[in-house]
Amino acid sequence: MTSKPLNLAYKAMELLTPHKAQNFFYDVLYVTIVEQKQMTEVAELCELATTFGIPREIFLKTYASETVELALLDDLKLCEMYAIRALPSYLIEYNKKTVSC
Repeated sequence: MTSKPLNLAYKAMELLTPHKAQNFFYDVLYVTIVEQKQMTEVAELCELATTFGIPREIFLKTYASETVELALLDDLKLCEMYAIRALPSYLIEYNKKTVSC
């Protein structure tokens, strides 16, 4: 995801329900492309989060938290460290070596 609201929403879902974060990501893409909803709007992200069993208030609190902001910054630092400038990208770790492609 390339916009900050979408990335923050994904990080919030990772914290709240890690086992559902990938499905949330897929649904964001689906709703954006197929249903043509403006998923950079926080109200739309909240509505989608509720379909995953996350109460609106909990999602909003987590979405706006410093913890989520710092988690996103960590991801951005990884992108910078491995010179990731385009998506999709993969980070492969094996035998104490890391490569991005």
